[in-house]
Amino acid sequence: MTRQGYKLNSKVLKTTQNMTLWKNEKCIVEVNDNTPVIQVNLDEEVHGYVFGGNGRLVVDTIVETTKGAIGEPVEKDINKPFLMLGNPDSIQESLKPLEEEDFTSLEIKTKKEFLDKAEDLLDQFFEGSSDRHRRSSFNRTCARDGFIFAFPNEKDKLDILVCNDSKLIYTATDKVFVSKRNKEILKSHGEVVISKPGKSIFVSNDQCSSVHIHNS
Repeated sequence: MTRQGYKLNSKVLKTTQNMTLWKNEKCIVEVNDNTPVIQVNLDEEVHGYVFGGNGRLVVDTIVETTKGAIGEPVEKDINKPFLMLGNPDSIQESLKPLEEEDFTSLEIKTKKEFLDKAEDLLDQFFEGSSDRHRRSSFNRTCARDGFIFAFPNEKDKLDILVCNDSKLIYTATDKVFVSKRNKEILKSHGEVVISKPGKSIFVSNDQCSSVHIHNS
């Protein structure tokens, strides 16, 4: 198998405070204190982490169109280990070694269990889906400019969040959302909506495919 050179560190850490891992006007990713963490290394340098759940995700996937607002926001508690790739130097200051007894208050009960789950998640991210080549190219870009998050969902698939200063991409089993500067795209419930100032395009994916363009 290939992970593009990414490997897990064998040392398990934990967060020492509540942290905001990413925040902008469209989304926020948070993790609570006392959450198990393991570093993801690339060429012996830290390029991300696997967190042991215990967090929160909010993504504003509502698109403002010339016909009004379309879509619903994503708001969910994160209860399973999730992956963050990037270069988050500031997080290091809020981590310390985790001891075996720390697991008594957590859903994950041992270091080995957490390490196994982290290994499975990293394998799933790089190998477990048909679009892994696209994800691999994303992670190289985001290591310099932003972050990639991977969240296991209730269907044992991964919801992916890619974000940097100017662009956000969120893909889940029921929707795809892209936001870049003043342009937004939402694919959900058999319809694609493209919106930018003064113009909206609606593409239906039903048996009678149709395109509607609305100008303000």
